[in-house]
This record gives sequence, structure tokens and C-alpha cells, in this order.
Amino acid sequence: MSKPIGIWIDLRHAIVVTVKDHDVETTEISAHVDKRSRYQGGTSTSGGHGSRISEGENVHEHRRDNQLNAYYDEVIGAVRSADALFLFGPGEAKHALLKRLKGYGLDERVVGIETTDKMTVPQITNHVRERFQLK
Repeated sequence: MSKPIGIWIDLRHAIVVTVKDHDVETTEISAHVDKRSRYQGGTSTSGGHGSRISEGENVHEHRRDNQLNAYYDEVIGAVRSADALFLFGPGEAKHALLKRLKGYGLDERVVGIETTDKMTVPQITNHVRERFQLK
């Protein structure tokens, strides 16, 4: 039997909905990612022309990128056994996850990607059931 999984994702958390014999199991994965903020402090560098970027800001962005990559990898670990993946959510995180899935050779399992508003867990679960026609 196939194992379809729906993933509602944003930059704060992901809700993974696994469908098993018409029953669903939900798992929440928290991102633990630093918020984007304007960095104050550090030493400015300039390449002669163009914008000045602080070294502290570069370090902050690098740390944030690493945190996001760890978050996406945790989500991928939770869905690796899926036969079909449906990605949805309000922002760009679903596209970043798709790119990461491609890196693992799992993008062929993605059967849909959709932009949605923020949703409650019951709404997410119902949306996955509808997507996989399990009502």
C-alpha cells in the first residue's frame, strides 16, 4: 500500500501528515531558526564599490542558513519513506524544501506543491485527505 505524506511548512515549523490505511498521524517539527533582523555591530567591509556589509551580519546569515538546512533535513528525515509527497504552506519554505529534496533525489515523489494561508492542524489534515482523495 502507498504511503502518502502531506507537509505544511513555513520558516517556524512544519506539520507532517502521514496517511496510513485512512488514518492520519501528525507530527510537528520546529525550525529553531534565528529571526531575520538587521544586524547592528561588527566590522564593515567594502569591496571598493557597492554596499558595505558587516562581518557580523555575514556570520549571522551563515548561522541562519545552517539552521534552515538542519530544519529541512529534519523534515526530510521524517518523510523519507513516503511514496508521494504533497508540499504546501504560505511562504517560500516549501520551495526551499523542494530544492533540498532534489539534492537527495526525492523530488520525483512530490505530487503537488501549493500556496496556502496559515492553517490549523485539523485544516491541514483535511487538506491532505482531500489532496489524496481519502475523505
